[in-house]
Amino acid sequence: MERFPELLRIVLARDGQQAHTTPVYAYRFAGGELESSIEIQALSPWAATRSRTEVAAHTARNPHDYPGTERIVFSGWIAEAQRRVAATWHGSSTTIEIDGVGRFDVEPDTGLVRVTPSASVPHALLEQALFGPPLILQLAARDTWCLHASAVELEPGGGLVLFVGDSGCGKSTMARWLSEAAPRKFGRITDDITPVAIEGDGLKALPVYPQPKLEPKDQYDGLAASQRSVRAVVWLDRSPDARTARLHCQGEVDALLTVAGHTVSSRLFSHALLKRHLSFCREASRATDIFTLEYGSGSRALGSVCDLLDSRPF
Repeated sequence: MERFPELLRIVLARDGQQAHTTPVYAYRFAGGELESSIEIQALSPWAATRSRTEVAAHTARNPHDYPGTERIVFSGWIAEAQRRVAATWHGSSTTIEIDGVGRFDVEPDTGLVRVTPSASVPHALLEQALFGPPLILQLAARDTWCLHASAVELEPGGGLVLFVGDSGCGKSTMARWLSEAAPRKFGRITDDITPVAIEGDGLKALPVYPQPKLEPKDQYDGLAASQRSVRAVVWLDRSPDARTARLHCQGEVDALLTVAGHTVSSRLFSHALLKRHLSFCREASRATDIFTLEYGSGSRALGSVCDLLDSRPF
């Protein structure tokens, strides 16, 4: 079952114009489907086929017709650089302005992202920014939350283990090393952002999401399942003094904080969305085991991690 029935729509516009176009490109995306008036190269592995050639046109509201109720400004690593980001809320909609890239008007109630690029911005740069705050915010409005996590599968087609942790703790290294050292036991699925959602009584990953650190050939299989069970979330605690790898289950409060602290772009959530996010974090920390993994540096330490995870304590 797909995560949500309603479509997300990407419309490219120019400043001062109302967006009114017929999207012609369709893709699988994070458990659902996305339509766009422009081709999105990063989603090409998940291009969807259609029985119809046209989609009803949609006219976007101009969010600047509505006074902003709140505004935040911050700096973040977006589209290959540290950039200034300004976000303004207009009722249920949000305008995100990214220096050197453009403006993204996000309408959760219609599923629309209206893109107004800066002058001469490369298309590839625009795509990278699009898969940051604008689409992450749209997914959050649909109760799909993006974790800053790398994921591996336990055997082909098995459940996933998500690795989270502070910047530089080794999330990417861990996922890559496990998939290379023991390819019959572990397979790398994601390497930066992993969308997740509560489905039934379990936590599910929705891995159809472009991974900027991976080559096209290493992206998630376009024919694979759009939803995968999460067996565990593992917070990486790398210490040069650790002689052996140790895995211990987190308590309820620490588990909730682990999920909340590794949700991407949560600073852009409105008050109402923050309440839903905290509810999700509580459910997620109860739906799956969350561990802390203490391990050392070097190939020997990674080898002990491989043996430990292979014992399947979850």
